[in-house]
Amino acid sequence: MLASNNVKKTWPHSVISQFEAVDPNTMVENEWYAQYNMLLQHVFKHEDGLGVAPQYSLYESWESIDFTTIYIVERN
Repeated sequence: MLASNNVKKTWPHSVISQFEAVDPNTMVENEWYAQYNMLLQHVFKHEDGLGVAPQYSLYESWESIDFTTIYIVERN
């Protein structure tokens, strides 16, 4: 988890607090999407010409509620 003592020295408080706001026992995966998006944007900075773009891919069956989130990092 991001909240370990070693990691707190590495990640800014804004990133850590976002992860701490989610129940670590949650079974709802989309509760983590904003946190991972923020983390990736922190690592892959726009100032360095990088962009993070979440891509949502619906499962093959339209009757299913499952879908996949893929993060694409591109250099401009």
